[in-house]
Amino acid sequence: RSDPSNTQVYSLLGNNLCKLKRWAEASPVLQAALNEGADLNTRYNYAVCLLNTDNRPEAKVAFEQVLEEDPEYDLALDALAMLNARFGSELCQKGDFAAAIPLLEQAIGRNPKDTTLYNLGAAMMREKHYHEAKECFNKVLEMTPDHKMAPQGIQLVDKELRREEQRVAKGESAAAFQPDYLVKIRGKGGRPPPRERVVPSPADQEAAQTWLAENADVIMALQDKKENVGVEGMGEDGGPGEPLTEEEEALLAEAAVHQA
Repeated sequence: RSDPSNTQVYSLLGNNLCKLKRWAEASPVLQAALNEGADLNTRYNYAVCLLNTDNRPEAKVAFEQVLEEDPEYDLALDALAMLNARFGSELCQKGDFAAAIPLLEQAIGRNPKDTTLYNLGAAMMREKHYHEAKECFNKVLEMTPDHKMAPQGIQLVDKELRREEQRVAKGESAAAFQPDYLVKIRGKGGRPPPRERVVPSPADQEAAQTWLAENADVIMALQDKKENVGVEGMGEDGGPGEPLTEEEEALLAEAAVHQA
């Protein structure tokens, strides 16, 4: 059973380090607070630490966990929108438009910036959702009339829509589209879809606890190593701390799964 006094000490220290923007120092302290059952504000600050130490995937999960407890937590919604916009943009650059769309939609639901709207329009166009793409491009121009790329997007979409009209005239079916697409996205407010909770069996829980106990020393050592990457004097030869290997990253990832 967690000790309330430990939780308060870890939370107070970690939150104060966050105020000083000493993210690398705050992160392990807040992690300890979370293990003791910290409050929602501390959970949010831990997510902020992850974000500011360039652990963006882990930060995204942490913000989503905050929102599972309080779907109206404004700061977490803002941070998640920023992360989703960034991840969505990166996926577009890689050509994975289908994966980018739900992230960009969530970002726009909270904070409809013209850059994010344009990326969503481009992704929709690549996935042949032409009506939705045109709605995005039109909204971009409404927000930024001198936007250079949106008019070109509209021209390309109109060209594809004319081709679709020709196909319909020949008796082919037209692609379905969502009326008031952006209105529906905004109505979701950037909240992530509810995740299906999988409750492990008692046997699985016992096995996870046994695994964590057997690997506790290794896990703590790897967490320390991760915090000291690049820190002078923390490497084996007295130089900067070395990054984790793929095997070490995988072990920490497995530990996170067992701790969830």
